[in-house]
Amino acid sequence: MLSRIVGKRLATLHVTGRKSGKVYDIPVAYTVHEGTLLIGTALRPWVKNLRGGAEVRLTRGGAPETFTATVHSDEAAVLDLYTVIARDNKQNAKFNGIGYTADGEPSKADIYQTWQQGGVVVQLTPR
Repeated sequence: MLSRIVGKRLATLHVTGRKSGKVYDIPVAYTVHEGTLLIGTALRPWVKNLRGGAEVRLTRGGAPETFTATVHSDEAAVLDLYTVIARDNKQNAKFNGIGYTADGEPSKADIYQTWQQGGVVVQLTPR
């Protein structure tokens, strides 16, 4: 699996289509935060399948785990949670166009722009 090859911050998210019932395997970078996992992403078609507290499975190198997904798309939540993600994973921040200030903090302006361009944060809570 891709998540085993690339490392500890990459996993495979298994999302079931709402209409098709087909399972999509999506490689995602994640951050552990307060007992949940955070995934920052653009509003991709697969994200729509997670609305309403959908159940998803995630593989992080072992057996798949089951989570409840919450999609955060409001400005305040995205700014706060993307800051957590960017502090934890500079490669993910760079991929999403987020730079850092002189004191090493993620750029709020860059995170705001990410949100304006459709960025969301998916929060996975263990079941």
